[in-house]
Amino acid sequence: PPNHMILDIDHRFLISVCASTIQGKTFDDVAMLEHVADWSLLLEKAAGHGVIPSTYQALNELLDPNDPRLHLFRDEFLRNSAQSFTLAEETASLWTEFESSGIRAIFYKGLTTSLQIYGSLLARPSGDIDFLVPRDQVRQAVKALADRGYSRILPDRLSDSQESALVRFCEGRQFRQRRKRISADLH
Repeated sequence: PPNHMILDIDHRFLISVCASTIQGKTFDDVAMLEHVADWSLLLEKAAGHGVIPSTYQALNELLDPNDPRLHLFRDEFLRNSAQSFTLAEETASLWTEFESSGIRAIFYKGLTTSLQIYGSLLARPSGDIDFLVPRDQVRQAVKALADRGYSRILPDRLSDSQESALVRFCEGRQFRQRRKRISADLH
């Protein structure tokens, strides 16, 4: 095959781990671990592909608990887990707020997908909360977010005509809740 089609050991390792996870099998290719040269780079690649949880689970079954390679992934897995629980709690709060305000919202991507496809909030890292609302309820949703301490990332203030154009032509509006360090994307 052409050189650009040959995968490095890190990517082959990540693909093997993911294939085992999808097939419900335990990754057991210990020999492959010995070929990984730079574990920090492997962590970076796993994070970029959103597969830290499955990689950590595989390594946790293969490596000694005191192995520094495992610690790299454990620390990132625990950080992602804490973020997932924070996002899950906020998603539930937003759902309740929207429902009580009569806002029809559909939460999707991120945690919702992780739970539906993998059966766990921790299976894939998530960085924000994504939800859809009908166009005629966007302003109401924006107000509900503002009441919960969210502010629009950019642009901050829009005229009514600008807001209408944004609703018609743009896919999403990003908000940030600074106290909880949570981002939400209104689509």
